[in-house]
Amino acid sequence: MRLIHLLLGLFCRLYCRTLRIRLMLPDGSLIPLRRYPFRRVIFAHSERIDLGIAPALLLAPFVILLAPGRDGDRAALFFHSVGCRTVRGSTVHSGTRALRQLIRLLRDHEGPAALSVDGPIGPSGAVKPGIISCAFHTCRPIIPLGAAAKPRLVFRQTWSRIFLPLPGARVVIVTGADLQVTERLTPTAIEGLSRELAVRLEQAQERAEGIISGRPA
Repeated sequence: MRLIHLLLGLFCRLYCRTLRIRLMLPDGSLIPLRRYPFRRVIFAHSERIDLGIAPALLLAPFVILLAPGRDGDRAALFFHSVGCRTVRGSTVHSGTRALRQLIRLLRDHEGPAALSVDGPIGPSGAVKPGIISCAFHTCRPIIPLGAAAKPRLVFRQTWSRIFLPLPGARVVIVTGADLQVTERLTPTAIEGLSRELAVRLEQAQERAEGIISGRPA
């Protein structure tokens, strides 16, 4: 298993070195991904861009929440090969065992987390409430992400239409402004924050697609 991790990690690093990646900050400036100051935040993203943002995982000690099952097992091999820590479960419900485990881990972890808001079964773009609870209990802001690549391979048979940047592709990752979760978590507050996060995620994705297609950001 250790050999598999080493080979998979090496392959991933070689593949990522072929990509031309830029990251857009909330102020609109574009910087190389390697210059981004990773910190104690929760990056929120749709499952659609999982592979588009994967190069960032090589640059910081991420914590990732993975769905159970065989798909999660395969993903865990990749994440462990690049040095990430993983928790198995989902954020569908704010009180699940996996979410409690994730909160405990993040309280003592100095690196960022990355959570898919609409996994593992969709619908695409629908924010599950668990990420709001996680942000509140770990005192971490949420940063919405969008990503696009050209050329890319879109897996159209999947519910999320996840895409893979092809070797040598141009990749743009867009970061939105911090979403702070400081108010008491009533059902109304969770619903409102989930809606706000969904809007910000959509805006970040539209911005990324616009940059890749040559439209004004």
